[in-house]
Amino acid sequence: VERVWLNSHTFVKVAGPRAFPPFHYYDDDGQVRGISADYIFTIMGQLGIKIEVVSNLAWPEVLEQARSGEIDLIPCIAMSEERKRYLDFSKSYISFPLVILSRKDAPFIGGIDDLYGKKLAVVEKNVVSAWLNKDRVDFQPYPVKTPLEQLEAVSLGRVDAAIENLAAASYLIQQYGLTNIKIAAPTPYGNYNLYMAVSKG
Repeated sequence: VERVWLNSHTFVKVAGPRAFPPFHYYDDDGQVRGISADYIFTIMGQLGIKIEVVSNLAWPEVLEQARSGEIDLIPCIAMSEERKRYLDFSKSYISFPLVILSRKDAPFIGGIDDLYGKKLAVVEKNVVSAWLNKDRVDFQPYPVKTPLEQLEAVSLGRVDAAIENLAAASYLIQQYGLTNIKIAAPTPYGNYNLYMAVSKG
């Protein structure tokens, strides 16, 4: 089935998170960069398939266009029950711990139980909110568009905390000099696994 599909397509339309370094992001010229981009260009190059990158979509639009079949492949995505209804996922190919981040001068946070009633920066359509809601963690969401905005909200004291992938958080903290942020605690969600995904069927 996969070979039949590949034989009938000379290119695949790809889109992903706009600002999720070091995994998937776009540079100032709109060129896709990151670990997942490296994988995709290598794999598609070996298959002889050209890539059409859609770089101007917000994350909710990426998900919607993947659902409708307008986008063939998301090279960097976390899995959730809701997403499994309309996407098929690869095996996980990147995995890092998910951690709680706060300001260095913030009160002690030892785990998700300490997030009750707290204001959390959450990236729109990110699966972390769904996991917290499933675990009945009553928090005040502070919506942001990117992981960088999420960490800036923590750094500037607009929120009490955020939950983010350790690798992405470490990269952004170092890249943007957000030195007043600390890793406060692990989460019970284990590692944050990233997959590739295509529309169902």
